[in-house]
Amino acid sequence: MCTLLNAQSLGNKLLDLHHLLYTQCANIVIITETWLDKNIPSGLLDPESSYNIIRKDRNRNGGGVCACINKRFQVYRVDIGTRFDHLELICFDLFCYSTEMRFFVVYRPPGYSSECVGYLSDVLECIQSHYKLSCMNIITRDFNCPRINWDELQCATDRIHQMLFNITLECGLTQVVTFATRLQNVLDIVLIDEPQHILNVADKPPLGHSDHDMHINMQSK
Repeated sequence: MCTLLNAQSLGNKLLDLHHLLYTQCANIVIITETWLDKNIPSGLLDPESSYNIIRKDRNRNGGGVCACINKRFQVYRVDIGTRFDHLELICFDLFCYSTEMRFFVVYRPPGYSSECVGYLSDVLECIQSHYKLSCMNIITRDFNCPRINWDELQCATDRIHQMLFNITLECGLTQVVTFATRLQNVLDIVLIDEPQHILNVADKPPLGHSDHDMHINMQSK
């Protein structure tokens, strides 16, 4: 079971995170907008040391991505290289029973300027450079692209939406989140190249007082 959520600051929701990790026994928790920096060590996120923590921080004013993976699973962080060090992106391989999965966890700040286009271009280049054809690939979290109709495979004509939409088609990816995750928008994305492995995707209440209406509970075969 994999839980995906937008925290809007983990620093003030540590007790909520601990409840999710230790009481609900989540196997994998993937978080965007962590708002963490080096002054908040991973030991505060997981004081019982039950999880492997993979994170890429921005600062306490926004951004950041993090994954908490239960230590009973094998997980290896993928080095994406210094070329992509400016991105809020982590990549890791997870071995779950007989299945290998490569995760890309991304946060793209909102905006449509030329700088934003360049940032998304780098994100997609990084994904394509590290895409692993020998296993299942999962690209997830918040790209801030609300104007894609995933049911009808239509999207807005601006470059930001078109770039994400085009790589989805080129890689044969399926978006498995079909419900709104913030207001009326489907901002939280799970793109997967082997959707037959997903048993269920369900909405859940938010973490603390995050403005994202829900987190996503994903079960795989």
